[in-house]
Parts: sequence; structure tokens; C-alpha cells
Amino acid sequence: MSTLNNPYAAPQAAVKDVGSSAGGFELASRGSRFLASLLDGLVIICAVGLVFLLTPWSFDEVSNSIAISLFFGGVGLVVWVLVNGYLLSTRGQTVGKIALKIRVVRQDGSRASALRLIGLRYVVPSLVNGIPFVGTIFSLVNPLMIFRDSRACLHDNIADTMVITA
Repeated sequence: MSTLNNPYAAPQAAVKDVGSSAGGFELASRGSRFLASLLDGLVIICAVGLVFLLTPWSFDEVSNSIAISLFFGGVGLVVWVLVNGYLLSTRGQTVGKIALKIRVVRQDGSRASALRLIGLRYVVPSLVNGIPFVGTIFSLVNPLMIFRDSRACLHDNIADTMVITA
């Protein structure tokens, strides 16, 4: 009995990944996405470092280590939202993406909303990263998925977005 005539066979479907030019847009290269991410990280590190230098607290005390970590985590979040949140919601770009001339759009090429960009591309993955064991696997799988033909990371799939040349 062949598979075509077997009523008990599992359904078959041809599944293809999105090609390197989705919907007439040129997808951003893996290298430009990587460099944009590095630049974004450097901007946040410099901004938080500046706050660290201007803060009159003594950071030698072990008893304040949790408070200090929470403080700088909060400062980092505020700086990120002030710098990249506005740019993402108005342009679909972060500082690094502007420098490398790439931007984030929906899969159909339309402008992505601020909630989709910030909430689904950044907040949801950050929350998943905080889950023991699952977060470790997620943080490894997320960037590695860029090596598919679609060049989409897992956070792109979650938010239904793609990164294209601007």
C-alpha cells in the first residue's frame, strides 16, 4: 500500500522558509543585524556607566548589592526606553539600526506598531529569558535562528516582523 492511498498515514505538507527577499524587500544581512545589536548594547552600557560615575553611592558594600543591581537594571531599562523606545515607535529603528541603515517592519512590509516592536520583540523574550532552564535554551536558540533562509530570529517570529534594509 503506497503512502498516497494510505488513510492512516500522517498528513504531508511542503513547508518552505521565506526566501532572502521577502515581499520585494531586501532583508538585512546577518552581519548588519549583529553590528546593530552590538552598537545598541554599547549605547546602553555607556549611558548606564555615565549614571554609575555620577552616582555618589559607595559600591563597596555587599549589603547593597541587590539594591544596586536593581537600581542599575532600572536605569538601563529607562535609558533603553528613552533612547530606543521612541525611535522604534516612530521609525522602526534603534540607534544601531539607524547607523547600519536597517529597520524593522511587519512581514507584509507595513510599519510595525510600538506595542508589537517593544512588547513582542523585546519584553516577551526578556521575560522568557528569566525562566530557569527554559530561558537558557531560549537565549541560545533565539539568535541562532537567524541562520535560516528567512534570516529571522525567534523574536522576529514571535512579533511577526522582519528586518530589512532601510
